[in-house]
Amino acid sequence: MDSFGKVVCICADGFKGKRCKIAVTNCNTKPCNEGKCKVDDGKVKCSCGKKYMGEYCEIKVFILERKTSVFYN
Repeated sequence: MDSFGKVVCICADGFKGKRCKIAVTNCNTKPCNEGKCKVDDGKVKCSCGKKYMGEYCEIKVFILERKTSVFYN
């Protein structure tokens, strides 16, 4: 659970989504949200910009008055 009492799933390699039900096998499904996608050794790798983080750029980052806040989608 996160600090707001919500269940947060930690997905195994190759899966994403709120309940880890989305299989990620290539960049055609746009697994990296706002990030850049590439396949390396058969695994999808995401490169996130400044506003996102996480394995699949699924975590949005907001900078508020010199403090960094993280919000999960």
